[in-house]
Amino acid sequence: MTAEGFLQRQARSCLVQPLSAPVASNSDAFAAELGLRKLGWRVARRKLIYAGLGQERHRLDALPPGGRRILWIYDGMAQIGDALMDLAPRSLLAEQGYEVSLLTSPALAAVFRGDAWLQGVHDEHHPPDAVFDGALVLNFMRRSFPLKRRLFPRLPWVCLQQHYVGPDFHRAEFATRRLADLTGSPLSVSAFQRHARQKLDTPAVASPSVDRPGLAPGYVVLGLGGVDPVRTYTQWTALARWILDGTPLGVALTGSDNGRQAASDLIEALPPALRARVADFTGRTTLAQSQALMRQAALVVCADGGLMHLAFTTSTPVVALFHRSIDPAWRLPRDPHIIALRSTGAVSELSAQQIGQACRLLLEPALATLHGFHESTAVRAHA
Repeated sequence: MTAEGFLQRQARSCLVQPLSAPVASNSDAFAAELGLRKLGWRVARRKLIYAGLGQERHRLDALPPGGRRILWIYDGMAQIGDALMDLAPRSLLAEQGYEVSLLTSPALAAVFRGDAWLQGVHDEHHPPDAVFDGALVLNFMRRSFPLKRRLFPRLPWVCLQQHYVGPDFHRAEFATRRLADLTGSPLSVSAFQRHARQKLDTPAVASPSVDRPGLAPGYVVLGLGGVDPVRTYTQWTALARWILDGTPLGVALTGSDNGRQAASDLIEALPPALRARVADFTGRTTLAQSQALMRQAALVVCADGGLMHLAFTTSTPVVALFHRSIDPAWRLPRDPHIIALRSTGAVSELSAQQIGQACRLLLEPALATLHGFHESTAVRAHA
């Protein structure tokens, strides 16, 4: 085999999904952009590093026969959104009778602790002392193995993504199809979609909205903040005016500390009469409280990120805002109560009018129950 043939073979190993049915991805565009030669070298180096980890001898091609106690080692991924997608089909394993425990970073352990589909949630400082039949590891990247090598070096393990690393893809559907293949579980369309949906079933907490009766009889949650400027929406004031002027609903602002300035600017720009219908929770709620706030809302509007994935763990309608580089098909659950808007440039190029139209469609059921409200009211307010 020539060197060129070797590199092409290596490249193909990270472009073919190890699934019985592929999920939405950008594999072709990824390969064209990077080139097979460069991609082949990248995969070859990755395989060489993996070979030095000493874990190949313990790798299995299927879950241990008869083994029901599984340790899902989710290492090296710090993003809440990715975790909610990758770990979505833990519900499938639980439904098939597997007892699944999670070992992950302290930050993600705090997110999933008490989750109904997990027997236990642990981090490196508080590792499990139970005996397991096998482990699940995300992929062959070196960052997936530190906890495995240190705490469970001889535990048999199965890899979910294998070498399919690099392309962007629907992570929740990928993990669900992979586990369905590994467990031999034929899934109906509805069952597949249910297991492939982002989910988080932890002990319930009270929504902070209960302390703000002015938000009743409903409210719209705006998820503020972000890290990447081109993927962070900034035109919230105009959208808040659309909601407050055109509907009787209140507005609840949520997000991490990086959304506080946007919240302050939004409130400052509103006249006093409208400010009374806005509650600012940015940087002031736990993840569980943010989820409760979204769960009890009439609608959530947020840009692609952790808050968006958290919103998908509820049954509340969502308007999701995407930068042009991200195809919503790689992120969204199959849900008619979700509308995705994709920008042609920075996500802030989406106008309040565009977003407002999507909001109007999803708010119709909630607004129809409010006495004295008619859709024409909102139309006249923004004619």
